[in-house]
Formats: sequence, C-alpha cells, structure tokens
Amino acid sequence: MIYVYVKHTVANFANWREIYDGHRETRRRKGCLNERLFQKFDDENEVTILFTWSDEQSAREFLGSQDLKDTMQKAGVMQKPEIRFLNLIDEVRLSEGPEQHPNFG
Repeated sequence: MIYVYVKHTVANFANWREIYDGHRETRRRKGCLNERLFQKFDDENEVTILFTWSDEQSAREFLGSQDLKDTMQKAGVMQKPEIRFLNLIDEVRLSEGPEQHPNFG
C-alpha cells in the first residue's frame, strides 16, 4: 500500500468537486483504496488530496494517464499539481474519541 499526496489550485472549487466526484469510480478501478480531501483554511480553491493506493505502479500509471490529464483540465486545475509518493512509517491514535470529522456526522 502507498499514499499519494496531491496539491493543486483550481479555478472554481464547486465545479472541480463535481468533476472530481464523477471520476471516483475510475480511481477505484485503477487501484485507489481511499481518499481524503482537504482545502486550504483561507482559500477553498487550493485543494490537497491524500490518496491510499493498492500499489505504487497503479498509482503512477493512473497519475500519468491521459484520462486524468483531460479530466483535470476540464475540472479547471490551474497548474501542474504537486505530487508526492509516501510510505506510512507510523500511526498512533492519541484519543479514545470518534475519529470521524464532525462535518460528516
């Protein structure tokens, strides 16, 4: 399993989100297991995504695909994204409380 960090700026978050959500099944079929979506606190158009992929090769193939490039252009991604491939080395839960974000109740 591998983690992929992707950060980019979009022209309009609502438009981007609709197209991003519509592409979810493609990501799943290509090996994406999980995704966490973040916005910069003071700029909703700066988007960061932390993906979990089944393996590095699947992630690299998807991220280099023409389909993704076309989808990102359609979604209004403003520049080449910052992409980092990460290995999880440690995870510690520091609270007994619920892990779920309060907005997703």
